[in-house]
Amino acid sequence: MKNFAIYSITVDEHAERYKKFLKNWMGHIDNRDFIRIGVHWRDIDVELLNQKRRNSNFWFNRSRYLSPAEVGCTLSHKLALEDFVVNSTFDWALILEDDVYPRLGFKLGDLVGLKSIIDVGIVHLGGQDGLSPLFSPLTMAKKISGGALILNPLFHRFLYRTCCYFIHKDSARKIISSHNQYNLVADDWSFLIRRSGVDRLYFYNLIAHPVDLFDSLIHVGRHGKC
Repeated sequence: MKNFAIYSITVDEHAERYKKFLKNWMGHIDNRDFIRIGVHWRDIDVELLNQKRRNSNFWFNRSRYLSPAEVGCTLSHKLALEDFVVNSTFDWALILEDDVYPRLGFKLGDLVGLKSIIDVGIVHLGGQDGLSPLFSPLTMAKKISGGALILNPLFHRFLYRTCCYFIHKDSARKIISSHNQYNLVADDWSFLIRRSGVDRLYFYNLIAHPVDLFDSLIHVGRHGKC
């Protein structure tokens, strides 16, 4: 029995990808349990889009402006967190983007087990596939239970993607507050954790992300094609 909210971040143009996503999670999560949320950048008011593109943290990606797709991604996650805080009776939420899939051996019970050892915070659930191994967010991480780790704040900078994470409602409120104050890419974890005051950032490598990014709006946007 699930005892946390489950959100899927997707947009209408990803209809075929979403079908594959639901198939990948069949047997782990009932399709009816997903709360589907997503903001496509083309649907954002032009004035708001231009405002949100002014990057509050130049040093994350060496850019003064976010791509339109990055703005859409950030607003999608913010909307999901707002829905969780306002409408859910659960204390925790699982947030999944529409291209991730469970690793071999994944069990939803692993997340239930995490709740017994972590009071608040954010657990990043993997998705680092295909990224450069030069700098690892797992450097100097501390093991707490099973495969779960507490990440060292010095290396939060090297954690990428918001494709899969497990978040407590108190931490969700803090992340929303930071997004209200700053214009950031959704996966600027170091800045978000530092400015929001989220207690801790954990890592548990349960979920995979495709290495091929040919249909990723974020990848396309970051390469100036969006």
